[in-house]
Amino acid sequence: MKEKKIYIGTDSVMNSMLSSIQEGIIKHQSNFFKVQKFTEDLVHNRTYVNCMFPSFPGRAWDRFFEGTYRVSKGENVPLWMDIVVTGRCHCNCWHCFRSSYKDNGDLEIEVIKRTIDEAYEAGTTVIGITGGEPMLRDDILDILKLIPDGMEGLFYTTGYKIDNSFAKKLSKTNVTRCLISLDHYDEKIVNTMRGYPKAYEMTMTAIKALKEANIYTGVTLCVTDDLCDREVFYKYINFVRELGADEIRVILPIPQGNLEGKNYKRLYINAMKWTREIHEKSLKNPNYPNILLFSQLESHNFIGCGAGYTYVTINNDGALTPCVCVPLTFGNVKEDGFISAYSKINSLFKGTGKTCYGKRVSKAMKEEIKDGMLAPYNEEVSKKIANKCIVNDGIAKFYDNLKNYEVKENDA
Repeated sequence: MKEKKIYIGTDSVMNSMLSSIQEGIIKHQSNFFKVQKFTEDLVHNRTYVNCMFPSFPGRAWDRFFEGTYRVSKGENVPLWMDIVVTGRCHCNCWHCFRSSYKDNGDLEIEVIKRTIDEAYEAGTTVIGITGGEPMLRDDILDILKLIPDGMEGLFYTTGYKIDNSFAKKLSKTNVTRCLISLDHYDEKIVNTMRGYPKAYEMTMTAIKALKEANIYTGVTLCVTDDLCDREVFYKYINFVRELGADEIRVILPIPQGNLEGKNYKRLYINAMKWTREIHEKSLKNPNYPNILLFSQLESHNFIGCGAGYTYVTINNDGALTPCVCVPLTFGNVKEDGFISAYSKINSLFKGTGKTCYGKRVSKAMKEEIKDGMLAPYNEEVSKKIANKCIVNDGIAKFYDNLKNYEVKENDA
């Protein structure tokens, strides 16, 4: 049975947040969290801000702020990393960014283990396991068990084949949260948008199983014109609330893959306005799930777009890319190892971006990508594109706030 409570920046939550060897740093950053909605897991004795941040108290939470401090001092630290464990997928989603990828195979489990170990040493605290659809791998549980203490796993899935048995086993790993794609509350619309006749049914089964296993569960929603209607969106929120999901992650279309070359400027403007309004209202209503506006979280007023700087992806062929949605290659963990591959992009990503990197490079990609070229693109082409769009916007406020803070002895 799901046992969770929702709070909005109460003193007890803030005190729990500060129960850390990084108390001084966290206290300095506390203003960023006072207006957040928190979900307390009474079974596992931990609290979630959202799917992005590690839960607290815990070693991953401590390590996250160690890394945040290093970023504030000018270091490149991959606080977040996604690993595409397979390119295979049973769906054909309307917004899929992998539609032009050439390799749909699996990344070897030995490479995954080595990469996770090296990422831990580099400062990664939240590691996403994604695809394709990772549940298509027979050894997916073995992969999830590789995530060590001090690091928390985020599992991205469509819900494919997730049942009570799998969810129970998942709860015994360091995967502390799952994100499941859910485009709408209408079954026919979901199945059509996912290009799979049982997409809706599988999502419902998965959410129910994860809820029973007491795993923090969010749904990912990519905004469409239909959902820009407030009445429709509120109906979606209530639907998700009744399902018992903990979070709605709202993302905006990125002009990559199936959406490459398409103009969503009008949708962006409309969605940014009303989603922020709904987010503010949701903060005051503990009956609503947490609503995470990715565009707001990745604004320069919070953590910024961390592509290539505080966040990277390992593709299923081993290529290191700055973002799961951007098919530019900078080294390969199979040949270079993670640390070496990550160092190759340091001169191109000198801080957090003020805008989504996928949007930032879309024009340059149009200029450089020739017909017939398949993603991810080789290093030569990738560097040409990236050199036209070097990220040198400084660091977002979340890190900049610590720039003049000096760690005291009791913080270490």
